[in-house]
Amino acid sequence: MKALAREVAGKNPPRALRARGGGAAILLPSGEDARFYIGAFLAEFGVALDGRGKFVDAQGVELVISDAVFRDKKGGFKVKKLGRERYALLLADTVKRPDDIYETWVSGQKAWSLRRNYVARWVDANGRKFDTLVVFSGRGERRGVTGFAPEHDEYVSRRAKRLGEQVKRVYHDEN
Repeated sequence: MKALAREVAGKNPPRALRARGGGAAILLPSGEDARFYIGAFLAEFGVALDGRGKFVDAQGVELVISDAVFRDKKGGFKVKKLGRERYALLLADTVKRPDDIYETWVSGQKAWSLRRNYVARWVDANGRKFDTLVVFSGRGERRGVTGFAPEHDEYVSRRAKRLGEQVKRVYHDEN
């Protein structure tokens, strides 16, 4: 269990925040409508707002890309919860180019499903290191569950330690 927490804590050095083409900052501005942030995330996968698309991840697993990553259990938007809206482009990049992917089985109301946790490590211009986490789950189709940049630097490693043997790292990017 401690070895897994060390693995999560970082064999990969964090990536520097990069500017997108045209010099636009990768962190989005605050104060926009929820649909602005959701649209920015979806556009990274070529998916229209209110649409659905497919994306094949680094392991060849097909994911359903939709606004579900930013919806709560009642169907409302949670994109502005805890400031996650500013990280929408980083969350898309986390799915496209994860540093690590972890799997764990979770019990649902009717059946067990496989949860895939996509993790990327970053460092901002001030040297602050942080992770982004995007979660997909399902028995057949893998649909978005949540995505955010945890407020605490060690969130992902603490979560892995808490889950212990239930979580398995299935992908690690050596670059």
